[in-house]
Amino acid sequence: MGAKKKSVALLAAADLGLDGPVGAAGAKTELLDIAAPPVRGKGQVVVAEDGPAGAKLIFDFLKAKKLI
Repeated sequence: MGAKKKSVALLAAADLGLDGPVGAAGAKTELLDIAAPPVRGKGQVVVAEDGPAGAKLIFDFLKAKKLI
């Protein structure tokens, strides 16, 4: 458990030899917007009598969604 006792050294940008702007001032990209992902819909339960029938149901579902 030596990690709890180890001290963390704080370094400034000058200590690392950085002369230019750092952080948000030196970023090459700009954050324009943050949004939550869309809510997922309810899933679909597939019940089949046997393996080949279940595979056909899944295949038909994927084909309808144009994933195959």
